[in-house]
Amino acid sequence: MKRERLFSGLFIFFLSVLCLLIYWRTLNYPFHYDDALVIENNENIRNIADFKSIILSNPQRAVLNLSFAVNYAFGGLNTFGYHILNIAIHFLNGVFFYLLVMRLFPEKMSRTSAIFSSLLFLVNPVNVESVTYISSRSGLLCAFFYLLAILFYIKKNIILSLLFFIFSCFSKESGATLPLILLLIDYSRNAESGKKWNIKESLKNHSPYWGIILLVIIERIYSLGAVGNPNFQREALTQFYTQVRSFIFGLKLMLLPLNLNVDHYFPLSETITDAKFIISALFLIAVITLVYFFRKSAFLFFSFGWIFISQLPTLIIPVQDSFSERWLYLPSIGMAFFIASLLMSDLLIKKRLLKNSAIVLLAGAVFMLSSLAFERNHVWKDNLTLWTDALNKSPQKGRPYINVGNELLKMGRLNEASEMFKKASSISDLPQLSEMNLAYLAFSEGRLDEAERRLKSLIANIPDKPEPYYLLGTILEKAGKFDEAIAVFSDMKSRFPEYTDAVLYIGAIYMNTGRIDEGERVFNEVLARAPNNVKALMNLGSIAYLRGKSDEARQYYLKALDNDRGNADGWYNLGLISARSGNIDDALSDWDESLKISPRHEGALLSKGIALSMKGEYGAALDAFDTLIRINPKRSEAYQNAAQACEKMGDIKRAQEYLNMGGEIK
Repeated sequence: MKRERLFSGLFIFFLSVLCLLIYWRTLNYPFHYDDALVIENNENIRNIADFKSIILSNPQRAVLNLSFAVNYAFGGLNTFGYHILNIAIHFLNGVFFYLLVMRLFPEKMSRTSAIFSSLLFLVNPVNVESVTYISSRSGLLCAFFYLLAILFYIKKNIILSLLFFIFSCFSKESGATLPLILLLIDYSRNAESGKKWNIKESLKNHSPYWGIILLVIIERIYSLGAVGNPNFQREALTQFYTQVRSFIFGLKLMLLPLNLNVDHYFPLSETITDAKFIISALFLIAVITLVYFFRKSAFLFFSFGWIFISQLPTLIIPVQDSFSERWLYLPSIGMAFFIASLLMSDLLIKKRLLKNSAIVLLAGAVFMLSSLAFERNHVWKDNLTLWTDALNKSPQKGRPYINVGNELLKMGRLNEASEMFKKASSISDLPQLSEMNLAYLAFSEGRLDEAERRLKSLIANIPDKPEPYYLLGTILEKAGKFDEAIAVFSDMKSRFPEYTDAVLYIGAIYMNTGRIDEGERVFNEVLARAPNNVKALMNLGSIAYLRGKSDEARQYYLKALDNDRGNADGWYNLGLISARSGNIDDALSDWDESLKISPRHEGALLSKGIALSMKGEYGAALDAFDTLIRINPKRSEAYQNAAQACEKMGDIKRAQEYLNMGGEIK
């Protein structure tokens, strides 16, 4: 027993090392794609104590939201902690899978099969998206609790099994398939031992799980008004034809994870005569026939049963995408089990030579897949590399062009961005989004009239999308058309009352145009509906600060920080209040907090440098000014204050160099 535990411990340690080797360079990768909506701009995860907001803002994925809130509480928007947790969950899923295989068929499944099943799952490149794309944690968490629920079911600890099942369901919808997997387990274990399966007894034993499914369905109908996505529908036959192809394509990728892509071009199959559907359907029929023929083979039946059942939610319920690699995370467990159990089956390893050959083959597969996964991670290093890769592999889709264009726009490569947006607008899948990006490009290049014209046309054609209103209001405000901007945001407020940012922008316009009282009224209106709205609290703090009411301003900023400890501006503003009161040490402490969260915060760097100069710590002050100059070489105050610090130190030559550099700024 001690030897077995030691071996398992060593293997688990090996799994952890292998997982880190594959994913270590992703630790500082940025947020991607939907991360902006789900994490970066999600105010509901900013206060770990506000459990109600965390859960109710997205009740269908409450556990996922809670995990993001924990990340935010410890590290704000620093992606390191988010990636560490994703990698840790993936590693633990590999461990749980190993334990599951050992316990599922203890008499016939060898430890070697369990080892390679776990390894093949852990290193499969098809799972890179689920691990490296932070928002895909939903799939990781779902599998984490799913596997725990099964392990405790096998141990006959039904209470813990049910608890983890609930957590799985509220991590991702795929968790709801667990009762079917439990039926599959009961059947497979009986088939493996030669016993007759009593389905009625299994259903009776599983009744608490089905009861939870009923409650989950009721909750979805209550919250969303439908079991599926109420905002997206697809004709039933089109969904069926397309998802038959999706299922077969997923099998191929799990077996041969090549040409991976964050945004596969996967057009719909709308008729029964679609050639791709016919080929996929024939292949699926062949697979089902084979599985039925070998239904008494517990390993084969269990493997394909797992693969099929775990994909049921995406096969049945229509979503915007026709196929996505992140859907394969849970099914890939079944595929790994199939490959390892097939190669290590009694039929193939009766002879030592065949057994050794199978082990060598599996070890080679693990090494090859690990290398591919390591290389695939490189594509995710930033948004430009990710979407350039997608564009090269899916040139028929508009979304990669749009996202590459957005990244080029951020980099100031306007001509290249323009070409991307124009190309996207010629592709029919996302013409409205392309038009909005062309409007934003025109805005970035100073062609405000063109941007305004494009957005007004877009709103006239598609009045039910909030984004064009917001961008139009922003452009009108930048153009100095304040009353028109307020009118647009007011229209947006009436059409989309859930978009609080429209109201906040109205308040900001009032503040920037000197109408402080009106701005205060608007921000208080927001607080009346959302007492913990951080942006409203911050703005009211700024109004109090402008009026010289430092204590009142401090209270607003402190309340904002209670709800968002990772708010760099909140700490910066607290520092300004402390400095105004003469508490330089407190101010420096606040600015250091701001810089921990946002090391490139220009205001905090400048203020810190000035405060350090006032204390006579000129060397440290110069470090702050030099950092600011590296971040923004056109920040003239940095050169002036650096020169003054050098003069105080008696270094006149260096002071003159700073003044000369500052004087070159146009």
